[in-house]
Amino acid sequence: MKWRVDADALDLNQAAFVLNDETQKALPSGIDYAHLNVSDLRLNATEVHYTTDTISGIIQQLAAREKSGLDIRSLKTRFEYNPQGGYLRDLYLQTSNTILRDYVSVKYPSIEAVAANPNLMQIDLNRKNSID
Repeated sequence: MKWRVDADALDLNQAAFVLNDETQKALPSGIDYAHLNVSDLRLNATEVHYTTDTISGIIQQLAAREKSGLDIRSLKTRFEYNPQGGYLRDLYLQTSNTILRDYVSVKYPSIEAVAANPNLMQIDLNRKNSID
C-alpha cells in the first residue's frame, strides 16, 4: 500500500526541528542533510499532494534558518518533484545574499540512470530579474 496525503492548506508558524542521523559523520561545513537543525520555520502552503514518490503544491510563503547559516527569508513557488525530475514555477527565493526568480525544471529518466550518467539530466532555468 502506498501513502497518499492531500492537504488543502498547511500552516506552520515558528516551528523547529532537528535531524541527526547517527550513522553518518557530521560535515565540517555547509548544509549537512544528515544533521539538520532548522529554526524559525514558517510555512503557508496550499494544494499539497504527497505520495511515496511525488510531492507537489503551492508554497505561498516559506522562511527558515539552518545551523549552516542558510537563511531563507522568503520562498514562493508552484512545485513538483517526481521520479523523473521536478520544477519550481513562479519562483521567488530570497536569502540573506540572493534573490532567484522565475523558473527551473530538471528532467531525467531516473535517479539511478542520472547517477550512472549525469549527462542524461536536462535543466531548464530562467532567472529573470535575479540577484546573486
